[in-house]
Amino acid sequence: MAFKKDGQMVDENMIVLRERIRKIEAETECDNQYPDNWMEWEKTYVYNGGYHSDVYEAVAFLQRFFMDNRPSVVLGLVVFFALGGSIGMITVLQWLINSVHGN
Repeated sequence: MAFKKDGQMVDENMIVLRERIRKIEAETECDNQYPDNWMEWEKTYVYNGGYHSDVYEAVAFLQRFFMDNRPSVVLGLVVFFALGGSIGMITVLQWLINSVHGN
């Protein structure tokens, strides 16, 4: 904890502070902030912070996985997924172009 000039304590953990601000802002805003096609469970999942905590947990898992493995394994996986995504995108684009041309 740090102190301001007037002696009040300030939370140095910015993630927690941002989450608190986000929750307070979400409570004060109306329910029209979500798209109309969202279901009720989606609204409550995002509003209650479940979405953000799941994202933070996924990032923490990836960080732990990357730190626990050799750099060559991590780089190999990154290259594998990058190439796999690129090849998949090229395949989808080729299929779309062929379907537009009627082949």
